[in-house]
Amino acid sequence: MIKRIFTWLSEYKLHFLFWFVFLLFLMSADPLEGSLARRILVDLLCLMGLIIMVYAQTHVAWRYFKSKKYGIAVITYLATAMFYIGYQFAIWIYLLPQLELVAPVQDTPYITFLNVTTQFIIFSLTGMVYTAHVNNQWRIKRNKQLEAENLRFKMQELENRQLFLDHQLDIHTTFNFFNFLYNKVYEKVPEAGDAIGLYTDYLRYSLVIKHDQTISLADEADNLKNYISIIRLLDKKLVIRFTQEGDFSTISIKPHLLFPFVENAIKHGEIHDPRNPILIVLKASDRIEFSVSNKVVNKQGKKSTGIGLENVKGRLQNYYNSQFALTIEESTERFDVRLSIYHDKDRSHRRSRRRTEFVS
Repeated sequence: MIKRIFTWLSEYKLHFLFWFVFLLFLMSADPLEGSLARRILVDLLCLMGLIIMVYAQTHVAWRYFKSKKYGIAVITYLATAMFYIGYQFAIWIYLLPQLELVAPVQDTPYITFLNVTTQFIIFSLTGMVYTAHVNNQWRIKRNKQLEAENLRFKMQELENRQLFLDHQLDIHTTFNFFNFLYNKVYEKVPEAGDAIGLYTDYLRYSLVIKHDQTISLADEADNLKNYISIIRLLDKKLVIRFTQEGDFSTISIKPHLLFPFVENAIKHGEIHDPRNPILIVLKASDRIEFSVSNKVVNKQGKKSTGIGLENVKGRLQNYYNSQFALTIEESTERFDVRLSIYHDKDRSHRRSRRRTEFVS
């Protein structure tokens, strides 16, 4: 606890220093006559109102402004203006007589109002300039971090591609062999032939489609269903509900982005409980919405390393930058993933929505 306090003080030490110096300035410029203790009390009260006003503008109103919620930002600015002017007005008009403090020159309420309003405008403009500067510095620092992360990710992609080239099989011969097996087996055991066909499609998608390509969302959904069907062949008790909604054919996505979340749920979640099936939902509208929810079970020797999910986060950041939102909620009972990817699909050409459900 003490360490956190010192860390916090160290992080905001310039703020504390600024307000301390400003308090000394207020005390030195204080025109009031009367008890020193009461004058210090008034200075502290004035400083408190000023601090509340400045940070409400620079932290609250500015966030709404950056989020393009201009109406709420304006309301926040007006609210801080009314607060500060009313607060200072109450101190100078009502509190000073109660404390028996007087100024050498008595201002009328109108002059006091103008003085307080002028103070508000000056400090508001100063706070906005300071906030704009801080946000610009933060943006520059963040962009440098993103550039470094993107460079690291691209280097990792090149290394992975080189490893693949060093160890790749003759893909053409491999798929010809699977087609031969399919044709021979399907005639005698159709179920086994279908299994070979499913695995061939899954393998083709995994080996031929590169991470930096752009594919149809329909192809990504089909690959997920192929994978689920393959696992279903290996485990008849597998319980998964896959719901998809919308027109996927007109929307593109980077491949292999959704698969790790499904694979993680099957490997580390409860897959045999009909009351708690793995729930997978994929929707397409003005954005891609994908969610996976599963019950958590403790499997001996199968603790997740999280490497696959971290790689997906890096790819999302690299390909979509700020055009996505990923939320992962983990508890002792459930593991929930929600992913939204925004795109520039023209809504006026959107086809009618359809809903299908794939249950395994």
